[in-house]
Amino acid sequence: GAGAAAVLEEALLPNGKAQAPVVGLWRWIWTVVLWWAIFAIGVALAMLGPTLQEVGEQLRVSVTVAGSLFTWRASGYLVGAVWCGDVLHRMTNAAAVFLAPLLVASLGVYSLPWCSEYPVACLIFFFQGLPMGMLDTGGNVLMLALWRGSPYQNGFEHAFHFFFGLGAAL
Repeated sequence: GAGAAAVLEEALLPNGKAQAPVVGLWRWIWTVVLWWAIFAIGVALAMLGPTLQEVGEQLRVSVTVAGSLFTWRASGYLVGAVWCGDVLHRMTNAAAVFLAPLLVASLGVYSLPWCSEYPVACLIFFFQGLPMGMLDTGGNVLMLALWRGSPYQNGFEHAFHFFFGLGAAL
């Protein structure tokens, strides 16, 4: 809503001073970082499908059981997407709101090769989905706030979704 966009606009500038709208170099830096982050989320989300058989073997479960990891990650994604609005209202630093989830998602991807227990893998995937949902929801709101008032707002929002799809296709 308008409240989340206002909070984001105040938090986008490095000196913390509220200026609306965010323009110039900071607008472009945030845009490129969001595009890169959503590209990485697309890669991470699509990675499980082609590797599901190997993940099942690693966890010593059938492919059918390993397929439930999709549900665990989707559950985390849902919680993160819903929770993100509240987090953005409470925290004044948008960079921290997005940096922390990206680090958590990265740790989830990094830790999976060393995981050999199915219940631990379920937790990893849940906590990997949580920041992905936060970034997806918050990134959409942030992109709209960044380009509010610009005739190119829709184009930048569409590019945000394009980069997600591009990451998932790779």
